Amino acid sequence: LRERRLLLMRLRRLRSHRKRRKRSFRKRKRKRRVRRRRRSYRISKYKYIKRGKTFYSLKAALRNPRRVYHLDLSGLELSELPPQIGRFTRLRSLNLTDNRLKKLPPEILRLTQLRELHIENNLLILLPQGFGRLIHLEDLNLNSNLLRKLPSTMNRLRNLGKLHLAKNEITLFPEVIYKLSHLSVLDLANNRLIQIPNKIFKLIRLRKFDLKGNGLNPNLIKRIKHGLPRCRVTG
Repeated sequence: LRERRLLLMRLRRLRSHRKRRKRSFRKRKRKRRVRRRRRSYRISKYKYIKRGKTFYSLKAALRNPRRVYHLDLSGLELSELPPQIGRFTRLRSLNLTDNRLKKLPPEILRLTQLRELHIENNLLILLPQGFGRLIHLEDLNLNSNLLRKLPSTMNRLRNLGKLHLAKNEITLFPEVIYKLSHLSVLDLANNRLIQIPNKIFKLIRLRKFDLKGNGLNPNLIKRIKHGLPRCRVTG
């Protein structure tokens, strides 16, 4: 009888141990499954955002605007952008090159997740005053337009690293540029500049500064090169 009781106790302990092991195994398995799922989600999300499909038609993109991260409407001879452009609130890059745009609609200011904006070779005279709302912009290309000045709110674009303004109608160096402390590339080639103020030396992160085609004094170019020794200045 005693041996039987001992045997029963051992069997109970063994069963209890097996149950604990099973529960522990299931728990570990469940955790691994959750980790794999999360990792898979992060990877797929990263790939979609960075390498996701580029839409070339506004009509196609509007079918599911919240899934659009890259939109290319270049070369469509657009004279204006429809208000629906503001529906792409997750857009990371927008290409409007080679159109006939004279202005941008206020709805474009809703695209607060934009990293890249290309509007070169259009007919822009002014940018919207609220342009500074696009605070995540890193690359802005406005080459070959009719711009004479920039809106003061652009001083909020603290992440802007590349600013292309070649072939515009700029005569006075835009004061707002001095506030763009992360700027590494600045292209002002082929404008109508006659002077570059000393404030330019505040842009210590500048690595490429193009001033060709402005008719600036060669001595001024030398002084800028001397004041920005880490920057490749052409002019």
